[in-house]
Amino acid sequence: WHHGSLFSTDMPTSKMGLWILDKQKDHDQELIDTIKDLQVEYKRLITTGKNKPRLKEIQRDLVMFRRMATFYAEYNVFDNLEFVGDEWIAQQKRDLPPLIFQTAILNRKLRKVANGFYSALNRKIHCYSSYNNQHLDLIDYDFAKANDHRADGDYNPDLPLLIAMDYNAAINSLVVGQLDNGVLRTIKSFFVKTPRKLKECVQDFCDYYHHVTNRNVVFYYDSTAIFDTPLDAISYADTVITTLNANNFVSENIYIGQQLKHHVKHNYIDRALKGDPEYPFPQFNEDNNEYLLIALEQTGIKIGPRGFEKDKSAEKEPDSVENPDETKTHITDAWDTLFVGCKFYPPA
Repeated sequence: WHHGSLFSTDMPTSKMGLWILDKQKDHDQELIDTIKDLQVEYKRLITTGKNKPRLKEIQRDLVMFRRMATFYAEYNVFDNLEFVGDEWIAQQKRDLPPLIFQTAILNRKLRKVANGFYSALNRKIHCYSSYNNQHLDLIDYDFAKANDHRADGDYNPDLPLLIAMDYNAAINSLVVGQLDNGVLRTIKSFFVKTPRKLKECVQDFCDYYHHVTNRNVVFYYDSTAIFDTPLDAISYADTVITTLNANNFVSENIYIGQQLKHHVKHNYIDRALKGDPEYPFPQFNEDNNEYLLIALEQTGIKIGPRGFEKDKSAEKEPDSVENPDETKTHITDAWDTLFVGCKFYPPA
């Protein structure tokens, strides 16, 4: 096993961990079977003490084949049933959030919620990657230094930045888009969690786009942004606008009114994702919107007192490593506001 590597993990739940699934492509079953067969023969010859020339030949082949081999396998809790027992599995199902039970215990790949609120979202169609290779050359592809928009290849300096937010005591979210010829590109998203608050979230946006020459920002906000903040009489919207202006951004502030009813919003977004030309076509920078995309894919539907609704029940659960706020529906509400704003109040 000299110079060998062993990787073992729960089923990844974010793009950062998906690299390990690519190892399956390197798994050559014919090569693995050959190694197993040679190992059986090697043990037999060791036991009998016969045919030493063949034994040396097998040793040589095993060294060579193992050096070439990648073994990939997926297991779930039932492979260890005799050790953990039925009661332990039942307890984990009761205690763990459903998403974690599916990935950490049953080892199932993270999938979109079936018939979810954003059911038409398809990463192959709606997602892309885009890098500014010239800037990456300047920093010698040190991605630790690629901490602002200059590393992004999809930012268009001729267009204003469009932003929308979701406001919450535990987490504040901000999404950034640009509308170009009927295509709404969500180029970046941000979130902060307590003790960092709304102002810090907007400041993160300002810092990331500090070097832009086009300082125009369109800020879409709805009725949830005009309430007073818990600390003073300044509304959420006022805090956003003040912070933008303090960082020399010129904000066009567009109030879009009350939030649309869920079934109406779902219909608009569903038609947009399916390419209806009456709506801006959504696209997402996959590398800059990791948690937003997970949240969109995991947002379900429920029937509430007002009829068909987005299932936001996860927001009531506490923030935790296993069930983080950034993958819940908070940030999806910010994106909904951006989409509605672009549909009905597109920038001039």
